[in-house]
Amino acid sequence: MYDTSGRVTTSVILIPYYLYEIIQGLTPDWPIPSYEHPGTGSAIDRVLILLYIHDIFNDMDSRQVTNHTCQFCGNHDLLYTLMAYEFNTGEPFELWKCNNYNALFTLPRLSDRELEKYYEKTYYGKRKSLVDQTITRERVGALLRLAGNKPKKVLDVGCGNGLFLLGLQKKGWDISGTELAPESHINHDVSRFVCKGPIEKCERAFAAGSFDIITMWHTLEHFTDPKKYLAEAQKLLKPGGLLVIEVPNFTSLQSRITGRHWYPLYVPQHQTHFSPQALALLLKKSGFRPIHISHGTFFYDVFGFVQSVLNTVCRKKNIFFDIVNGKFGTLRQRKIGTRDFAVTVLLAPPLSLISLVFYAIEKLMGRAGTMRFIARKI
Repeated sequence: MYDTSGRVTTSVILIPYYLYEIIQGLTPDWPIPSYEHPGTGSAIDRVLILLYIHDIFNDMDSRQVTNHTCQFCGNHDLLYTLMAYEFNTGEPFELWKCNNYNALFTLPRLSDRELEKYYEKTYYGKRKSLVDQTITRERVGALLRLAGNKPKKVLDVGCGNGLFLLGLQKKGWDISGTELAPESHINHDVSRFVCKGPIEKCERAFAAGSFDIITMWHTLEHFTDPKKYLAEAQKLLKPGGLLVIEVPNFTSLQSRITGRHWYPLYVPQHQTHFSPQALALLLKKSGFRPIHISHGTFFYDVFGFVQSVLNTVCRKKNIFFDIVNGKFGTLRQRKIGTRDFAVTVLLAPPLSLISLVFYAIEKLMGRAGTMRFIARKI
């Protein structure tokens, strides 16, 4: 199998080696990994060596420069990490790393107005899938457990189609949301509860210290200035209120294996790429205390890894995700070729079975593709 540059796809070739080395190291005396104390051991060392070799194949050459700045700490010595491509146009974007925070930034940095064009045509395609409903039920259930099944006042930042808020409303919650998508994208039953704009422009709609819980489901990575949004959340939460954030984890095993083809890189829409260390530190600096972190969500990790591997062999990217999300209108807009569609349909089932096993492994190691933080306002 070859990628678009004609080279053998190293990601696919190396997968059996990664799995073998990981399984060899699954012994009971391993410490449980966390974002403060990652696992150690000879098997981990072997895996990291393989990952380092794979990084070389994926052009992760770490060039240090001084003309880019970390938006979190002001560090000027960012490291070039890799080149990724916008999945519709093939437009290249560079990812640069701040070692102080262990975070990646998509460069060049684009203004909100410049980013709009990357959302217009295909990003907001209508979802008509059981997958979307399943994700919504899991998130609603998670918040009900977090609140002890007592109705709360919640704000969902970047609420998308609003199904999550609708689910909470049916449980008696007082709901609010913010969303940048066109109003036609938002469920009409919750549209009147949603402020159409960024959170800083919705201050008049929301009183300071008025929310019990604020959620950001795969939202924070889209912002050019995540610190600003965390500061707004801190202001809007009641004393002791909770912030729930779910984002991709760029230090995950699947990210390291698939490199620039990793689906959640999603440049340039994803402006910031977090590690557990980066998000924990940013939360602390923003007036929050992280109280819980969980690794992995079934849909984004299992299907996300399948899509990432498919991205290494398909000319058009992210076809599988459009299919499972029921975004068939988007597929027609993108003019997917017969070859790419056939490859996706044929390879997705066996890759899904492999991905199920891989999901269990990466969760056990605390290196899953997705992470969910719960933090309390200090």
